[in-house]
Amino acid sequence: MRGTRGDPELINKLLAIKEVSDMINDICSNLASNMAYTPSSLSKFIGLCNYIKSSLLICDIHHQLESNIDEAICKECENMLLKGPGSTF
Repeated sequence: MRGTRGDPELINKLLAIKEVSDMINDICSNLASNMAYTPSSLSKFIGLCNYIKSSLLICDIHHQLESNIDEAICKECENMLLKGPGSTF
């Protein structure tokens, strides 16, 4: 609320993506209600994390935090992210 955490530019970029924005709004609604600690809320949060991973948005976040990432390592990471459930990272 005070703007002391997170990168406002990155947050705006993520919120500009309709799927992400919809998921965040849904999670926030649950957190603001009596559904904060339900399996449904946890499932929605995991769904958001999986979307950020599978759409490779996590790569954008990582590149914003570390601009000097070795491209070969980046490709290996991308391959691991796209393997899907059951892959270890």
